[in-house]
Amino acid sequence: GGGGGSSAPGFSVADVAVDEGDAGTSNVTITVSLSSPVDEETRVSYVGAVVSGADAATGGTDYIVPIPNTLVFDAGVTTRTFQVAIVGDALDELDERFGIQLLLPVGPVA
Repeated sequence: GGGGGSSAPGFSVADVAVDEGDAGTSNVTITVSLSSPVDEETRVSYVGAVVSGADAATGGTDYIVPIPNTLVFDAGVTTRTFQVAIVGDALDELDERFGIQLLLPVGPVA
């Protein structure tokens, strides 16, 4: 490895919690952040990520990740948001969780 220098900016997804309700759908806002501003347009795609365990939510049944699934960060912008639909049901179940996986970054990112 070389000496010094700063690393390229990276993306992160903020944790969020929401009550799903007993019926219908509600939206939860997912925030994706860039660790530091960059001086050119940067893009990142996202998908629902499979999580394991008894508390794992099922994509398409418990939550719906929207399409298109690419966020565009204009120069200088460090946060973008998108909505995920949470599908309510009357089942007595554990608090469920799902993940968001970021893929295919384009631009000066790690």
